Amino acid sequence: MSSKHIYMLAFDHEVQFDEVFASGATPTAEERDLIRQVKKVVFKGVQKAVKDGVPIENAAVLVDGLYGADVADEARESGIAYAMPVDPPVGGVILPPNWQESLKRYQPTWAKPLLWYNVEGDKDRNAGQIERTKVLQDWLHNNDQKLLLEILVPAERHQVEATAGDQNRYEAEHLPKLITAAMEEIYSAGIRPEVWKVEGVPTVEGSKAIGGVATATGAECLVLGRAADAATVGQWLSLAGSTDGYRGFAVGRTIWQQPVVDWERNRDDDRLIEEVAGRYRQLVNAYDGKTVAVE
Repeated sequence: MSSKHIYMLAFDHEVQFDEVFASGATPTAEERDLIRQVKKVVFKGVQKAVKDGVPIENAAVLVDGLYGADVADEARESGIAYAMPVDPPVGGVILPPNWQESLKRYQPTWAKPLLWYNVEGDKDRNAGQIERTKVLQDWLHNNDQKLLLEILVPAERHQVEATAGDQNRYEAEHLPKLITAAMEEIYSAGIRPEVWKVEGVPTVEGSKAIGGVATATGAECLVLGRAADAATVGQWLSLAGSTDGYRGFAVGRTIWQQPVVDWERNRDDDRLIEEVAGRYRQLVNAYDGKTVAVE
């Protein structure tokens, strides 16, 4: 395991950027070029945060190949660690075409598959995702690349009903148990990520349970943001930052979504850079246990 923190800005999103920029059902070629352009500006926000004091060895980004290829290349050239998704956001049991060629082309610091995994959910789907991940893991090990494994737990109906539909109770009482059970089951099946990317939870007990499982698997966790507001994400990060087994965060829309919507209207690069850098640094400070004003 590593003690080096990872402060990852996640903007590998494709559909969410399409929704901002597309004038129709799908973006035009010109609109796709705008998305590529704005992603490069978002990355400049991370670079500004580094210039303003975030250690470059802790800074990281998560970018896609469709709109973020230039960002991946620039991150590599500038010495900022970067992860890239292996599969579409819907996940699945089959790896996409040409995934090996893509990983060879970009040489990311980490390859990131996504598993939608509930231990009380569809057993066949879970098993299929495990097998897919084993294929990826074997290839990564043979090609000296690292695995960052994202887990999202889709709630089963009976799990939601157990808290009478109270989302806060579900996240406090049930979600940590489902995350740790998923991690244990995936690890028992032979999957060995260097880093887990998991949902934030609102309690000390939940954070400790997840961090403890991560440590037992010889890895550490990053907290993802789920597009929650900055105050909520800041709470998750404050808990994680003081808990063994965590290494940092991988947060996206909480940081960039509103600034990108504003940029679509005003094309003000400097404002977008300042806002991304400021929001990113706020979350770095939250994870580091510093008192910050969260907007």
